[in-house]
Amino acid sequence: MIWLQLFFRSWSLFLGLGLVFGGQGLLYTLVTYRGRLEGFSTVELGFLMSAYFMGYFVGSWRGMKIIASVGHVRVFGALASAASVIFLLLFMVPEFFETIGLGKTQGYIKPTYYSWFILRLINGFAAAVILIIAESWLNEMSDNQSRGKNLSLYMMFSWGAPILGNFLLWFIPAESNTLFILGSIFVSMAAIPILMSAKSVPDFSFPDTVSLKLLYKISPVGLVGCFLAGCIHGNFIYSSSLFAVSVFPAQQNFGASIASIIIAAGIFAIPFSGLISDKYDRRKVLLVISIFGCVFTIMALLITDMSQISLYIWLAIIGTMVLPTYSLSVAHMNDWLAPKQMISASATLVLVYSVGMIITPLLTGKAIAFFGPNAYFYLTLSIFAVLTLFCAYRMAVSDAPIVSDSESSVSVTPTMTALSSVFEEESQESLKNTDTNDEIDDIEHIDSDEKTK
Repeated sequence: MIWLQLFFRSWSLFLGLGLVFGGQGLLYTLVTYRGRLEGFSTVELGFLMSAYFMGYFVGSWRGMKIIASVGHVRVFGALASAASVIFLLLFMVPEFFETIGLGKTQGYIKPTYYSWFILRLINGFAAAVILIIAESWLNEMSDNQSRGKNLSLYMMFSWGAPILGNFLLWFIPAESNTLFILGSIFVSMAAIPILMSAKSVPDFSFPDTVSLKLLYKISPVGLVGCFLAGCIHGNFIYSSSLFAVSVFPAQQNFGASIASIIIAAGIFAIPFSGLISDKYDRRKVLLVISIFGCVFTIMALLITDMSQISLYIWLAIIGTMVLPTYSLSVAHMNDWLAPKQMISASATLVLVYSVGMIITPLLTGKAIAFFGPNAYFYLTLSIFAVLTLFCAYRMAVSDAPIVSDSESSVSVTPTMTALSSVFEEESQESLKNTDTNDEIDDIEHIDSDEKTK
């Protein structure tokens, strides 16, 4: 009942975000299948996957300079329109090159592929900035008593809406341009409820700047965990369509089903992992999850002649271990941070996460092309293994943080407050008011503490 109350209190924002996420989730899977029809190799499709996150990285890093100079409302409207146009250009560009006789790939002459790469970069940039604006409004309308629940509901939409978008692939063939048109409609409609209901722009404060070096000094598991979470999400979730086309290239609904099943299983697991991590050392929870991730992945690899239903089941089981990794890493980092450091730290964490998401689709595409579909699971196993070893090492050399009963964790996604916090860091830089003495004091304080986080 509480979730319905929260939704209706901010229905316009959640509806707008749901449409954005639904459109982006549909496009991510659709690009893979349509790219295959255009003759792109698995490696090239991997680069297309990474192109989105390259743009996402740039958008989360530099996008707020545009917002600061132009304004939230106008930037949101402009980028929502740009994202909508990109959906249409993705199917119009191949038709244009076909018309002028450049539709077929000839050696390194791949006009459609290069055009798609650029469009995916722009799409990632636009998506990141749109989410910065939306999340800043979400934080503005929340108080200390409702922010946690609002962000939890936001997480459900951020992971759940792409499932609905992917299910359209069950009913409409990838060869049809209808899916691109529907995605364009979704993103265009997202601007309507948000812009019509926005009464004011967010009021930001200016928190302390926290460097990458200081974050590692504060919590190695939190920082490395965020990077490895980006790697495993980029491989197991966002590259699942690459795995799907390598196993059943003729079944477009198979890729949609895989992505939906993994995300649905992860959504189910996140609340439980969050509750458990409130009672125990989060590193232990992250360690157990990574160990089980290794075990389940090995079990899946040992099964030969796996049926499609069995594959669904194993992907769902592994997905329950994959999705919580980021939220647990962020929660562990926040256990060690002062309140004034959290906003700036979350901005750095999302950039670290983005780097992981950029790298692994490139590796997944090449690995599947050279070693076959099982490379998808071997990469997942490798990342889980590294996370397991690092957590075990850190637990052997350091103690757990002492967290009061009043403190609690909120399961978060990489696009949550972390993105919107870039505004404060950019604004602080532009005002040149950064106080480096705070960082020095923090490092000296940590050095004096016998417990290495």
